[in-house]
Amino acid sequence: VAALMNGGPGSGIFKSTDAGTTWREVTEGLPSGHKGKIGLAVSPPDPNVVYATIELAQRTGGLWRSLDAGETWKQVSGLTEETKKYMSGHSGTYGWVFAQMRVDPNDENRVYTLGLWINVSTDGGATFEPIRRKIHADQHGMWIDPDNSNYILAAHDGGISVSYDKGENWRNLIPELPLAQFYNVEFDNNEPFRVFGSIQDHHSYYTEVDLSRGKDKIRPSEWEYTLGAEGSTHVVDPRDNNSIYASLFYGKLAKATVEGYPDDMEWVLPTTFPEDPEFRGQWMAPTLLSDHNPDIVYHGVQYVLKSTDKGGTWTKISPDLTYNDPEKQGDISYQTITALDESVFNPDLLYAGTDDGRLWRTKDGGESWEDIRKEPLPVRWVSRIVASKHDFGTVYVTQTGRRDDDAAVY
Repeated sequence: VAALMNGGPGSGIFKSTDAGTTWREVTEGLPSGHKGKIGLAVSPPDPNVVYATIELAQRTGGLWRSLDAGETWKQVSGLTEETKKYMSGHSGTYGWVFAQMRVDPNDENRVYTLGLWINVSTDGGATFEPIRRKIHADQHGMWIDPDNSNYILAAHDGGISVSYDKGENWRNLIPELPLAQFYNVEFDNNEPFRVFGSIQDHHSYYTEVDLSRGKDKIRPSEWEYTLGAEGSTHVVDPRDNNSIYASLFYGKLAKATVEGYPDDMEWVLPTTFPEDPEFRGQWMAPTLLSDHNPDIVYHGVQYVLKSTDKGGTWTKISPDLTYNDPEKQGDISYQTITALDESVFNPDLLYAGTDDGRLWRTKDGGESWEDIRKEPLPVRWVSRIVASKHDFGTVYVTQTGRRDDDAAVY
């Protein structure tokens, strides 16, 4: 049995020969020091053949192969400038999503690595080429029929696809399995009301929900494009049910009207001065309209930003609320605000949480902020804050430890 650790001190490949009771690290032939994401696959035809993809600094890396069940390793890909370049672009800027591997169950030299695309090698990992033929990007899973290597199922951001010829051609099963991954849902007060959401790799959409036949007889409806991206936070002005704001990648913010998009879309955040830090925004930065005055828009980057004129002008109403650790800033921006909420009882009472575990409160509309995280709350990514709409003194907070290899529920 082989196991691995992904990234950070102590990362490496470990082996157990007693079904996981004890472990030892195997290192001969592997790179030393800090390693990032590691993918691992054992060859079904010959279990002595083991492959590993190892991410090194700046997303470079390569593929290593063992012929003695992981005791010794030899790098087989990433040795030339051409293959180094190929491996560095294997998973784009977010290698933490990918790195699974598969070996053909009937050919130990045919290897698949899953990144932005399916990458296939027919020479034991020495060279690769991507499979991009009529298949969606962002590969997360693969199954190969052990009795028929031509038959492959691939799971990706677009759903699931099947190939009957080793990936030369693909049948995408969207009509049979209309799968979509919504990041979230927003609704307005229109009659009938409409729901809005962002869908992985498919932009943002909205549709009407018709309850006229009863809540148990809602008919399917067509979805239409709306402002946003594949990962967005949407808020709709409750006064007209038409003015919509949407966060876009890495903290950007835009507004439009539901009926006028995309012709009336405009970006609304100011440009930072050259001497100031640029705004650091989460993939889905939090945005909210004030319950007390929908002209007021709040948006979270490393600061809480506030506009009192529907996004026309902006003010920073907080300092940097993160730990501002430069070692944790990257392509997927950490050190950012991930959650915001406002009390319905008092417009000066705001809460903010960050991806590095800080939890803040202001009682004076942003003039001063207090870090209110205390035990037993751990230092973990703050995923949601909800100020109670029923009790002035109650606020709910959820956290996630997934990025810290912590599967506990918070």
